[in-house]
Amino acid sequence: MTDEIDETLPEVVKSFLRKGAKLQNINLDINGRWTHEGLDFENPKIIRLFSASVGRTEGGTWVLEIPPFTYPITVERTGFFVERVRVEDYSLIGELSDGTSENIDISTIYYE
Repeated sequence: MTDEIDETLPEVVKSFLRKGAKLQNINLDINGRWTHEGLDFENPKIIRLFSASVGRTEGGTWVLEIPPFTYPITVERTGFFVERVRVEDYSLIGELSDGTSENIDISTIYYE
């Protein structure tokens, strides 16, 4: 997070940050790996919960949204990952890390 406080965060988080408190770093890296203060999360249930709970505030801050809690996180590139692809009625359907499915435009696929 930057030094600016996202005004669209919940009031309790903004208040915490305004007092100069530091958030612990929960990070989602470029490969979809979750870490806390640099250490990998290992519990698959926590990993699934976090992957299904990624959101973004109107101000652009990436957050974990596990009601009633919202916690800012660091996201290296994207908050969502295609975990599986299936063909359905001549369309590619991507199953995303948050549990949703999206049509995939084949012209947007590339390999790094």
